[in-house]
Amino acid sequence: LTEHMLAAIRDSPKVHGTETAVFLLPIRYQLEDTTFANLVRSGSIPMDSMNILKPQAEIMAIGGRLGIPVIDLLPASRQWSADGKGSLFLEWEGHWNDKGHLVATEVVARELRRLEALQ
Repeated sequence: LTEHMLAAIRDSPKVHGTETAVFLLPIRYQLEDTTFANLVRSGSIPMDSMNILKPQAEIMAIGGRLGIPVIDLLPASRQWSADGKGSLFLEWEGHWNDKGHLVATEVVARELRRLEALQ
C-alpha cells in the first residue's frame, strides 16, 4: 500500500513539471539504542524481532524502486543525540523543538542541494 501511495505522489507533481522527494522523520525512540530497547521491553516484544532502522530501510528500498529520492533525518538526529547536544523533541509530546527543526532544515537543505547538483 505504501509503495502504491508513494508512486501516486511521485506521479502527481510531474503534471506541473516538478519532482518529489521524501523526507523520513525519526521518532524520539529511534535516537538512542537504550531508549528504543526500553520501548520494546515495555511492550513485551522480543528484542530480536525489532529493528530500530527497519522503517527507514523499507522506505529507502521503496524510494529506490520508484526512483524517488529519500532523505533520511535519522542519522543526523542520532548523531546530535550521541553528541549530547540536547533533545530534538518537545518534552511533553513527539513534535520537534527548535533544535529538531534546525537539524532537519540543515539536512534537508544540504541533501536537496546535492540532489540538484546530480541533475
